[in-house]
Amino acid sequence: SYPEGKRAGRQKKAGTVVSYQLLVPQAGRYEIPEIDREVLVELMSVVPSQREMRGGDADYLDVSAAPFPIVLRNRLPGDRFYPMSGRGGKKVADFLIDCKVPLVQRDKMPIVLSRDRIVAVLGGRIDQHAKVTAQTTAVLRISMRAR
Repeated sequence: SYPEGKRAGRQKKAGTVVSYQLLVPQAGRYEIPEIDREVLVELMSVVPSQREMRGGDADYLDVSAAPFPIVLRNRLPGDRFYPMSGRGGKKVADFLIDCKVPLVQRDKMPIVLSRDRIVAVLGGRIDQHAKVTAQTTAVLRISMRAR
């Protein structure tokens, strides 16, 4: 029997999403208590090798495309970005669904913004416009871990 209906278990419960927004004015260590995570933001003057950037433990952004201050926040309805290796723009919600991120974790994944533009979904993918290229002179390394 389904006393609340078949789809009731799939719907988000009202009030379960805790929104957060953190302004990051410079490199350093920042805590996001709402999701129990710590974010380390480093400014690198030496561009890391492709092998190091593919390691998966951090996201690397071109500083000229993602200058300080940056903002870390949860996703909002209608958020769009241009995922690297993608074909055009994509809604963040659709991207997370395609990556098979569980519903409970989708609203907790930090979105990185610079100049009011999404430059990365931390731990997911960076935006096409913020990728490290041969012309990159400085790199922003952002890593996240549990507190």
